[in-house]
Amino acid sequence: MMAVGNPSDIIEFILEAGTVGIKSSVIISRTSLSSEDITKYLHILLVHDLMAYRSVDKTYQTTLKGLSYLETYNDIRSQTAPNFAQ
Repeated sequence: MMAVGNPSDIIEFILEAGTVGIKSSVIISRTSLSSEDITKYLHILLVHDLMAYRSVDKTYQTTLKGLSYLETYNDIRSQTAPNFAQ
């Protein structure tokens, strides 16, 4: 289970989880966020075409644009992470 973090981390988690398709109830249980909060995040991701809703199986799927966002986000995060090996 993910501890509730900052919005960027939550978006990253949802997009990562959506690479295989995920139901909103699973996102809720894994993030400990309220249904209302998850609905807001999913709405933002859908409006910006980072995720798509598949009504056939009622899951959310990360789009190609969402995958590109994840790649960029992870690149930036890896470049800005503190280096404790020094």
